[in-house]
Amino acid sequence: MSKQDVRTPFFLKMSERDSIAKEVFKTLKPKWPQTDAETVDESINFGLAIAYKDMQAGKPITNLNGYVYRVADWDLRRQRRLAYQQRELSSESMESIVGSLCSEEPSPQQALETREMWERLARDVLELDESIRVPLVARIIHDMPYEEIARICGLAVGTVRNNVSKGLRRIKQMQENREMMEKA
Repeated sequence: MSKQDVRTPFFLKMSERDSIAKEVFKTLKPKWPQTDAETVDESINFGLAIAYKDMQAGKPITNLNGYVYRVADWDLRRQRRLAYQQRELSSESMESIVGSLCSEEPSPQQALETREMWERLARDVLELDESIRVPLVARIIHDMPYEEIARICGLAVGTVRNNVSKGLRRIKQMQENREMMEKA
């Protein structure tokens, strides 16, 4: 929906609309502390516009505040998911992680073997689906708690745990397959 659609004339008096917006903002803003107030307000206005369009279409809305809250919350989660997807890991950032993990002073042979191992691991991680790779890297490399990863990705905590576990199993399987290929 475009910004023009959000500015649709409302079915409420301005004072009623402002009252609903203030109530929803009071409950929604604490849930989104890192999000600026203007973005939250835009999502609330979006929620009001959707409520208006739904009511025009004949959809009964019994709890307008709750309806606007749910639509605004959904819109904020959608925005966060889009922003997170745009920050996906690139191979350059993985190389910098690998480089920082290999900063000790081993022998030249050990350094080469270690570097090759980390490069293989980084390639394996990059081969994973994004839905598995992002939670796995956030948990293992950045040591983020599952709850924080779930909040950022817009997923349930159980789904994040499952994706991390699935990613570790897939990497282990890739390494076992590679070892079998090298022995053959």
